[in-house]
Amino acid sequence: MAGDLSQVVFAVRDPLHSVSGGPIQTTLFVIGVGVLLTVMLTYPTAVDSARQRLRFWLDSGTVLVGAAALVWALTVRPAAAIGGPLIGAGLLMVAAFAAVKLLLSGQAPMTRWGAIVCITATAGQGLAIYLNQQPHAADNGLILAVSILPSFVMTAGPRVQELEMRADPRWAKRRRRRSYSLLPYAMVVAADAALVLALRGHADVKVWGVVIAVVVITALVVLRQLDSFVDNHQLINRLDASLADLGRHERRFRSMLAHSSDLIVLLDRTSVVTYASPAAQRLLGVPADVLVGQRIADLLHPADLPDTADLFATLIAQPRSTAVTEARIRHADGGWRRLEGACTNLLDDPSVAGIVCNARDVTENREFQDRLRHQALHDALTQLPNRTLFAERLAVATGSPAALLLIDLDDFKLVNDTLGHPAGDAVLCAVAERLRDCIRLGDTPARLGGDEFAVLLPGAAGAEARAVADRLRLALAEPVMADNEWVRVRASVGIAEAVRVDGELLLRQADSAMYAAKQRDKERRAQYRPG
Repeated sequence: MAGDLSQVVFAVRDPLHSVSGGPIQTTLFVIGVGVLLTVMLTYPTAVDSARQRLRFWLDSGTVLVGAAALVWALTVRPAAAIGGPLIGAGLLMVAAFAAVKLLLSGQAPMTRWGAIVCITATAGQGLAIYLNQQPHAADNGLILAVSILPSFVMTAGPRVQELEMRADPRWAKRRRRRSYSLLPYAMVVAADAALVLALRGHADVKVWGVVIAVVVITALVVLRQLDSFVDNHQLINRLDASLADLGRHERRFRSMLAHSSDLIVLLDRTSVVTYASPAAQRLLGVPADVLVGQRIADLLHPADLPDTADLFATLIAQPRSTAVTEARIRHADGGWRRLEGACTNLLDDPSVAGIVCNARDVTENREFQDRLRHQALHDALTQLPNRTLFAERLAVATGSPAALLLIDLDDFKLVNDTLGHPAGDAVLCAVAERLRDCIRLGDTPARLGGDEFAVLLPGAAGAEARAVADRLRLALAEPVMADNEWVRVRASVGIAEAVRVDGELLLRQADSAMYAAKQRDKERRAQYRPG
């Protein structure tokens, strides 16, 4: 701009003075071009690999040579000074290099409207140079106006860019570039145009035939190349979309694994953990990577090892099979967690190559179920098996030899009537405790209701049953502390035995013997005798 203003001053003082190409204008122009070239050459690009750099410089060379050829064809005239054309060529070379940077580097330094303003100013400057080189140029005033106006327009470019960036600070993030650039091919067309301009009026039909053929062939090759670029661009877009979709699926899958309440474990053929989901930290108290490399057998409760080994062997033998299991696994606190899950053999799936186990913690559920079952099958006061569980044990013993003791506390009603029900409950609990101490391992004591108890003695003969009954009578003879008073407990015991147990019959026989003992003198034992 300073060079153009200086030339305007000279032209106004001396109307015959040239409107371009003065020493001051040329010097300032060279300085300006040098500054621009320095900035553009040092501007960073997103070109990393050697092949990318090669493509970048090949495209840059194509653009610069094409632009130079076009400028030369437009500005150089026979027998004319070449100072002005060289200035114009330099200016447009700078513009061409800027375009290369903008379109090929992948990191455009200008917004859309800022670039449009600068390109418009450059085109105006090129027009001014072209007019000044014409042999019958227009008057100096018009040429000066055309020369100075682009300089003012150029200075508006940075301001336009600043306003656009303020209005949309994220403009750079939303820019989407093609995988190829049209600029080098546009410069090929420009070079062909320069060839036509250079030969205009200086060639015969033969030369023009060859020139036209060259131009047509060039156009066909360019179109073919662009068609390939479009296909590649579409393929790349589809690939990018597929990769983005795959990335979303992977992130969703990882998020599901990270927040899943279930533990997912991948085992190899030797039952070694090759992957564990983050739920391991919550379920077992250890990070997932700690489980990796451990044998699953080293984590299981010893009592669950045989069943788990059988299940694993079955899974290995049957590809794609699934088995449901429940086992206890060691927790970091030293306790055990009961896990229920399904394991599927995917060893033949190359993408998995393992046995996938999906397990959930059922410790609390199992404990709750066990409590419910215990409450349903045990007496709430004494914690002895109740009539229901006793009947189940009798049913299990059906067909095998066994003996049964039926025990009834004598005059227990007097304890409740004189000392109250809390004292009576204390007596019942004491009887239950002594009953447990007197029986053998494997025997089943039970409270059938009220003050009536029973003991099932699997495999016991008459003498053995009588010995247990005597131990029990001696134990019950010891007074019981109830409501700060010693209470003497007496009991009548009926004994029945059978080589092949019939539960209901054996219970009736023991009941008959117990009433016989009460009728004789209470606090006695009596054995059922047929007939």
